[in-house]
Amino acid sequence: MLFVMFVFEGSQKMPSLSKPVQVKTITTGETCGADVALMDQVKRKVKLEGTNQDGQCLIVFCPITSRVGSDVEAAMQNIPCK
Repeated sequence: MLFVMFVFEGSQKMPSLSKPVQVKTITTGETCGADVALMDQVKRKVKLEGTNQDGQCLIVFCPITSRVGSDVEAAMQNIPCK
């Protein structure tokens, strides 16, 4: 199972999809390529600009290996927050 979190910088609103969206992705464990496959599908619908710095959107891929609560909580500890 894979849990995916979307965090939008600044306001809580989703950025406009008519313009390129700056995206940073974080994968917190082994996804067996599911993160890449999902991002490939998203890229077909939305113009994305990858970034190593803060982007408009942070996408976190969190594989669930034991319990949802503990896996997501551990993943959240590694996410840089402002």
